[in-house]
Amino acid sequence: YLAEEGVFRSTGMQLMLLLRHGTRLEGRGKNQRMLRFDEYKVSIPLGELTLHRFKQGEYPTTMLAGQLWRYLNTHQDPVASAEWARRLALPLFVVILFFFALPLSLSPKRSGKAGSLLTGIALLIALYNLQIMLHRQISQGEIGAWSMAAVQIGELALALWLWRRAEQDKLPAVLMLSGESFYLLHQWLLHKLGRRMDSPAP
Repeated sequence: YLAEEGVFRSTGMQLMLLLRHGTRLEGRGKNQRMLRFDEYKVSIPLGELTLHRFKQGEYPTTMLAGQLWRYLNTHQDPVASAEWARRLALPLFVVILFFFALPLSLSPKRSGKAGSLLTGIALLIALYNLQIMLHRQISQGEIGAWSMAAVQIGELALALWLWRRAEQDKLPAVLMLSGESFYLLHQWLLHKLGRRMDSPAP
């Protein structure tokens, strides 16, 4: 259906969709045809529509911490497990980012602050998306809630190890090269653009 104007109207126990000045397609393949209409009405009985609004404490994501803990002790609900794991993971996520700050703040000589900044942004996006993926898997019951804690403990261990290496001025070459890659990409783009500008017009 394509129409220039569409309006929803509530009339008693009916919800009406009113379309004006449009076309609709009928049939399939070679038998498909287009019909024009000046006015088209669709009525939906309101009794067939089931709308539900969750009140606070009625669903795991709306429960307070105490309510959620009691609910977990009496129900095997993967959504509640995922919500509990998410709430525990948020403060630890901040601590993990804090310990990653020193290793990522060390700027390679050539790339400068921009390389470290881009590396930090890439790391933040990767860790955040990993947390979202784990939350989705837990809420669907495919993995246990412990998996999010295990992954974060691993991330924290890595951050502490990099912090220690940064204090000893022995950061892994891979981390330093991630910043240098920005410099190399920047130089490659300048080289390509310079060659195009210097080449004679046909």
